[in-house]
Amino acid sequence: SCLLEGNSQVEPNGTTSSATPVTASSTGTVVLGVLSSSSDIDYFSVVVPAGYHVLAEVSDGRGGCANAGSVRLLGSTGSTLVSDT
Repeated sequence: SCLLEGNSQVEPNGTTSSATPVTASSTGTVVLGVLSSSSDIDYFSVVVPAGYHVLAEVSDGRGGCANAGSVRLLGSTGSTLVSDT
């Protein structure tokens, strides 16, 4: 499993309709997620106010992760806005 430090995800969150809600903060918000397998997909939802930014990464905190994760930022319609793949 790979972990991210911070607030925990809520399972199930494997679809856009069951995405774990994340509350944006002006001081930053960190979310804890777990990739339980190479086929695990986790969704998070966040409203990003104008002038704010999103930084997302997948890491085990030790410089390596057995599950090669990827990050996609989807718009409110479900279309991909940004992808690292």
